Amino acid sequence: MKICKSCKSEFVPRQPLQRACSPVCALKVVKQAQKRASERAYRKETLDRRKSLTTPTEAARPLKRAFNRYIRLRDEAAGLPCVSCGTFELKYGQTWDCGHYLAVGERRELQWSESNSNRQCSGCNRGGELWSIKKNTVREGYRATLIKRLGIKIVEELEGPHPPLKLTVPEIMEMAALYRAKCKELEKELEL
Repeated sequence: MKICKSCKSEFVPRQPLQRACSPVCALKVVKQAQKRASERAYRKETLDRRKSLTTPTEAARPLKRAFNRYIRLRDEAAGLPCVSCGTFELKYGQTWDCGHYLAVGERRELQWSESNSNRQCSGCNRGGELWSIKKNTVREGYRATLIKRLGIKIVEELEGPHPPLKLTVPEIMEMAALYRAKCKELEKELEL
């Protein structure tokens, strides 16, 4: 005994894959399946349209999350301290941030530059700590550490002029996928 997919009554099937008790119910089952398939296609089409209407700002959110996470993991894997104050230990309530040497607001074109971004304690990055190493400001401490890590030539290149960076939505999504993949590699390396 089987139960009809349309009218829910019990019936004895004449064929092993029979799903309906009669031809009328079989037509109803086929129409329901076609309706579900068309609804699925409509939802997929709507989702594709939404993706095509994504603005660069909306597309940059997942990229920012992936990029910042990658920078924090990269510096943690290398065993590097806060770039500004040199601490390895966080104070109560602090977290590790992805700090930019030249702020994103002043140099948008360097937002995705790995040499402009380093792991930084939230006190230094968010302005809670006004002073860094040996009574230097946070920015001076950041610059001194960058010179030690990267060299004066790269720091001066960062401080120099740069052409504006205009990324398309597909480029942004591609970069986000790249940084997510890099994060997965580092997580495996760090066994997180």
